[in-house]
Amino acid sequence: MAKVKVCLDDACIRYYELDDGRAVAIPKDKCEIEKFAKNPKSLADFKQRFSTMMRNTKKIISMSDDPGWKAGDDAML
Repeated sequence: MAKVKVCLDDACIRYYELDDGRAVAIPKDKCEIEKFAKNPKSLADFKQRFSTMMRNTKKIISMSDDPGWKAGDDAML
């Protein structure tokens, strides 16, 4: 069973990086555009963390419902 390494919350999608090389992408019902528009530092941090996650990812899985995982949780797929 894979464990959640990193959780990233984008304006429109929530991403989970798992320790087995997979990433899970879950689209939100409604985009939260203001989430990054106000703080350029948080956007730069997110871009850096997202780039690192995608470099380490071998497979991306899309899901429709957010399981609400946190870092360290077991990811049951």
